[in-house]
Amino acid sequence: MSNSEDQRIKGLYRKRVSINKIARLCNKSPEWIINRLNELDVLGRPHTGSGKNMAYGYARIYIDGKWILEHRYIWEQANGPLPHGWIVHHLNGIKTDNRIENLLGMPRTEHGTIYLLQAKDNQILELENKVNELNELIDAYEKCFCVG
Repeated sequence: MSNSEDQRIKGLYRKRVSINKIARLCNKSPEWIINRLNELDVLGRPHTGSGKNMAYGYARIYIDGKWILEHRYIWEQANGPLPHGWIVHHLNGIKTDNRIENLLGMPRTEHGTIYLLQAKDNQILELENKVNELNELIDAYEKCFCVG
């Protein structure tokens, strides 16, 4: 495909033209357009907009007459259909970072466990920081009053 055709596809996508419409305009399949946008490193970049192309902070794309979550579509293009009861997790926690290397398919039941473990890890780090601060205060107190 020529550079001008690539620029046209990227421009249409950035103007939030649906994948289906871009495919019709370029006489290509929606899958081909998605693959080309991936090759051009357009998909997976954080979206800054809001409105109909966003849902609860997740980017959506228009395919086959319906809006679908972009991260799910990208993961399924790379890995096949998502098993029943599974979700696509953003490894770095950024809901709009839909690079394939940032997406992990996993059972929904395990997804909650990840957040619970992250919350516990954060609590442990906070407590360790408080212990360190207290130890520094104790050391300073001992030096001031020549204890020990």
